[in-house]
Amino acid sequence: MSSHTSSQAKSILLIVPPLTNNHVFPELGVPQLTAFLKAHGHTVRQLDLNAVMLGSWLLEPTPMATAVAGLSPEATAHVAALPAFLAAQRAKIANVLGMEQPKTQGSKTGRIDDLVRRYLDQREILQPTLRADILASDKVPTSNAAEALHRLRQGCSDRLLWTLWADVLRRDMDGDDTSAAAIEAATQHNPKILQEFLAAHLDPALTPDVGLVGLSIHGTAQVTTALRIARHVRTRLPSARILIGGPWCTAAAGLLESQPWVFDYVDGVVLGEGEAAILKAAEALAKGLDPMDLPGTMRYIDSQVVTSAPAAPLPLEALPGPCFDGYPMEAFTAPVVPFRTIRGCYWSRCVFCYHVLAGATPAKLNGLSQTTVSNLIETVGDATSRYGTRGLALADHATPPEYLRTVAAALKSNGLEVEWEALVRFDDGFNANLFREIAAAGCSRLNFGLESSQAASLRHIRKGIRLDLALRCLEEATAAGIEASVFVLHYPGQTIDAFEETLRFVEEHSDIIGWFSAQRFQLGRQSHAFMNPDSLGIRLPARAYEDFSVFDLPFEADGWSTDAEFRQVTEKHFLRFLGRKAMA
Repeated sequence: MSSHTSSQAKSILLIVPPLTNNHVFPELGVPQLTAFLKAHGHTVRQLDLNAVMLGSWLLEPTPMATAVAGLSPEATAHVAALPAFLAAQRAKIANVLGMEQPKTQGSKTGRIDDLVRRYLDQREILQPTLRADILASDKVPTSNAAEALHRLRQGCSDRLLWTLWADVLRRDMDGDDTSAAAIEAATQHNPKILQEFLAAHLDPALTPDVGLVGLSIHGTAQVTTALRIARHVRTRLPSARILIGGPWCTAAAGLLESQPWVFDYVDGVVLGEGEAAILKAAEALAKGLDPMDLPGTMRYIDSQVVTSAPAAPLPLEALPGPCFDGYPMEAFTAPVVPFRTIRGCYWSRCVFCYHVLAGATPAKLNGLSQTTVSNLIETVGDATSRYGTRGLALADHATPPEYLRTVAAALKSNGLEVEWEALVRFDDGFNANLFREIAAAGCSRLNFGLESSQAASLRHIRKGIRLDLALRCLEEATAAGIEASVFVLHYPGQTIDAFEETLRFVEEHSDIIGWFSAQRFQLGRQSHAFMNPDSLGIRLPARAYEDFSVFDLPFEADGWSTDAEFRQVTEKHFLRFLGRKAMA
């Protein structure tokens, strides 16, 4: 490409694209990159367009009306049926808990609505079978989607409405087909609602000084919109360079090698940790050079996709805490800031996990450095004073016990009173004293990966935990006042009866399990199961290798339950779990 020359200093614009319902608090990648670039003297602006669209703009009457007017007949019917469907779910849960349903808008964020949201999470709200349930609701009290959405707005929490909007709009814009051909065709479509949103919330940031635009793609739900945004940027700033990166891009690297059309929209795809590549791009911009000779980046050169050698990831100590300047903190439905204490997973052996790439080396446990602790305190203190946030989420795959102790001591010694939570393993490093220490410093919830209550299953999926250890941790965490939540997994090769045994275990231990999330195995590209399908007895059809849903690829497995069977058994035990909670 030609040299990028200009006498004007160039700035960088980093974007989180719509539409995903996962980010109810800020996703870490863009704020972390922003802080890193600012620390090196570069001018950066960041936009979380997903939060603005779902948490603010679409709640306004005019955009909501525009969105409703543009819905397909199927989506319109879906929205019109939602009030009756949600009312039925509220009634079901209220009956189980022996509670009266809230009847006023002032009660909309109460306990039942939160339970409905978490219950629908259990029922996999994004699955087509659940949408069929919604459309089959016994009563549809409204004849049009606009009235239905108005009713939802009055009697539904923002977080639940965020989830519903993301599902309806994304599927209406893009459909359910995630094959490469379908994604390419969908990207060429330019929905009116997106045009109006970008005109209102992106165009003011596309000033002549912007020389580099980066889009962070966390999941498949954002891919088509990210590429549409790239096209939009190209028409308004033709000289700006456009990069995409994030977890989806890293997982999709092998797929993108055979998808040259993607590079009609972007100049490069950054793989893995993006700091080295984005910093080199920023430095080239500052010198008036073309910022595309980057490490760990895919580009389309001489009619082929080529990937440059990666740079070594920077140690966490070299990264400042995330920066939330300009972020729409009021649009998020959870007043929480994320922070990472460890890169990767210190176990990294689970067969099913798609968060860790196959062959990844387990993270080394060297203790938290003073620099990382100082960054944590600065991040939490700044967010509390400037944005009124009162929560912290440790954004680690699994935070080690001693790291939790260090975090707790730092928060307490600095007088920071925030609630916080983390993902953790059942680890011999946990004990009653540690749970009490972290609880006293604000730890309110720990999310443990249990997966199964059967020793044979735990060995098969290489979970590396013991049931006696799990029970001890759950008892001690609960005794300390921490909500101990668990994940359970139904995986290929496991019968539905064996999975139900784990659900019964969770139900019977509801006194020490604060919450649970039942998940059906999803096949991730570059995961251990993808690279070694025999480990779970699965087969990959040809279409799996050209599917953009890189964290939920199609596969075949003999004797595995259907989605409907999974949902039926999960719902039965979830309601029993709630009933036990209500009687406790």
